[in-house]
Amino acid sequence: MLPTALKNKILNILSIICACHLFFAGLDLPEVFYVYLRVIVSSVALLTMMKNLRKNTIYVIIFGSIAIIFNPIIPIYLYNKTVWVLLDIVTALIFLLEAYDLPTIKSSAMNT
Repeated sequence: MLPTALKNKILNILSIICACHLFFAGLDLPEVFYVYLRVIVSSVALLTMMKNLRKNTIYVIIFGSIAIIFNPIIPIYLYNKTVWVLLDIVTALIFLLEAYDLPTIKSSAMNT
């Protein structure tokens, strides 16, 4: 069994990897990349949702929604590339916020 701190570091690294992939999703890439992207993003979103299950309800809702939108089993097709690019950028920023835990950093800085 891994310690909680190590689990959190691994999840943070996975969130950063997801964010990087999502930033590249706006490019004209082969279809296999987008299938791979759906698998990675939905998997990490589910892991993040499980991590925050008892701590942060809003993260559960946000990452649950991300997992549904990016799920590879029953894919949601938005035929407008611009909508997907905007969705990818917003999702990447959400993953970066989770990875760097900015709300917690901001609230702990205010307490000192």
